[in-house]
Amino acid sequence: MTRDESIERLRAWLVRQNPALDAAAISDDTDIIDSRILGSLQLVEFILFIEQEAGRPILEEDLDPRRLRTLGTIYREFYDA
Repeated sequence: MTRDESIERLRAWLVRQNPALDAAAISDDTDIIDSRILGSLQLVEFILFIEQEAGRPILEEDLDPRRLRTLGTIYREFYDA
């Protein structure tokens, strides 16, 4: 799967969780935590989705909030590693 396809799947997951969101408003650099696109209650589910999509577990020591702020960072940290 390409980078663009992976990021689009992450974006689609976020929109499914909040259908009022416009997918086009979530760029690769949008801070999904500060902008409240991703709430604290959704965070665990999102991490599980990332693990499934990336095909590898996310270890506790990898759970630095800075690594989960944008779709671009998530891809770099968990897919492209």
